[in-house]
Amino acid sequence: MKKKTPPFGKALAFYLLNNDPSAKYIYLFIGINAWHAAKKRSFTNSLILCLPPFESPLIYEWPVRKCDILVIDTGMCEQDYVEGIAICLLHHGANIVHYCSPDYQLTIYEKDFSNA
Repeated sequence: MKKKTPPFGKALAFYLLNNDPSAKYIYLFIGINAWHAAKKRSFTNSLILCLPPFESPLIYEWPVRKCDILVIDTGMCEQDYVEGIAICLLHHGANIVHYCSPDYQLTIYEKDFSNA
């Protein structure tokens, strides 16, 4: 069964297919106000993704291969949920995942190649 693209992902996939160099830095909005934040910024920036509040990232096919991701938490996300999102994005080929919490704390998730 083919997975669906996350909200706002079709425009991003177009940029990636056309090798647009600006499509290497992507914003992903998560949390209770993710829809509002992503929609507000989608008018000026096509390099946006949205994970609807409390949905599993595993139901989507993430167009993030060779991209750097900034995950912006708009509120009410537990640490385990955030870590699951980061792992999912890395499995889909993201280079690195930066997570910005609602209180502007930054956490960086990278692939661990020490066991490779």
